[in-house]
Amino acid sequence: MLEQKLQTPLMKHYESRATTELSQPLLWRYSPDIPPWRMQAEKALVHNDDDTVFMPGKVVMDRDASTGQPPYHLVTRDLTYRSTDAYASTEQAVRIESGQDWITAIGLQGWLKQPMRINLLQKVRGYYVFN
Repeated sequence: MLEQKLQTPLMKHYESRATTELSQPLLWRYSPDIPPWRMQAEKALVHNDDDTVFMPGKVVMDRDASTGQPPYHLVTRDLTYRSTDAYASTEQAVRIESGQDWITAIGLQGWLKQPMRINLLQKVRGYYVFN
């Protein structure tokens, strides 16, 4: 099964720095039984010697709803993504929206494969609508 896909309109490789710079990357993380996570950024840096993608600047992450799973829309900055274990992290402000609910925090650790979990680090605030 396909686990990840990375798409970019422009890629520049810098052999002397052992890095590759991506413009407007779109990264998908697939898991069985749930819709994929989509990560969109202005740019990304990939180091040749590891599995880490650093996305400086604004990053938007989305996951569609599915049976028993709500949709998610997450906005942050300066996200680091480690592909081997589908781990995403940032020390910047984060806003997560799901329907009418929202939560904000400073800093995030997220494991995007099953069992998915997100750890919000500081100044966590939320708004929830109970039906």
